[in-house]
Amino acid sequence: MMVKDIERDPRVGLSFQGRTGLLKQNPLFIAVEGRADLIRDRDAIQAHWNSDLQGWFEEGPDTPGLVMIRVHAERAHVWDGENEAEMELG
Repeated sequence: MMVKDIERDPRVGLSFQGRTGLLKQNPLFIAVEGRADLIRDRDAIQAHWNSDLQGWFEEGPDTPGLVMIRVHAERAHVWDGENEAEMELG
């Protein structure tokens, strides 16, 4: 489903959360907006493959239908519950 969504509209949002922020303070949250590319090239997938992925893709980089998603970040928003910042990246 996600691949079809990206094919229809490559604008994506990613979010990340850390347990604690910088210097063991409040948790850190990061939201990134950007454009996604779908990569189906087996050589590119192999170049980024690591053993941690084997649990999800039993056939490794040769798993049928496997697609890698590359996101070109355009904007990021960072906050820790007290302070925040937003920046244009693209």
